[in-house]
Amino acid sequence: MEGAASQATVNRAGTSRGGASGDALEKRREWMTYLVGAIFVLNAIDAVATVTWVSADLAYEANPLMAHLLDIHPVLFVATKLTLVGLSVWLLWRHCDRMLSMVAAIALFGLYYALIVYHLSFPSYLAWSTVLG
Repeated sequence: MEGAASQATVNRAGTSRGGASGDALEKRREWMTYLVGAIFVLNAIDAVATVTWVSADLAYEANPLMAHLLDIHPVLFVATKLTLVGLSVWLLWRHCDRMLSMVAAIALFGLYYALIVYHLSFPSYLAWSTVLG
C-alpha cells in the first residue's frame, strides 16, 4: 500500500496543467532555470551599462519611473531593476509548466540579448561618430 500511495503522489506532482509528465516537466524546469538565470544576468549587465552611459551623459533612460530612480541614486535604480526583473523571471520559472511562460521567457531573453548587443556596439558607434565627424 505504501508503494501505491507514493506512486499516486508522484503522478499528482509530476503532471502539469499543460499535460507534461514528470520527466518532461523536470527537463522543462531545468531548461527554464538556465534561461531565467541568463535573463537575470543580462538584466544586471543592462543595468550597469545604463548607469554608465547615463552618468557619462551619452544616453538617457527611456522609462520615466526608472529615470527618476536613476536621478535619485544609481544604486536605487539598479536595486529596483534587479528586484522587478528578478521577481518577474521567478514568476515565469514558477509557471514553467505553461507554454505561455516558456514563450514569454524566450522572448524576454531575446529582448535582453538584443539590448546587450546594442550596449556593446555603442562604444564603436561613438568612436566612428568621433572619427567621421
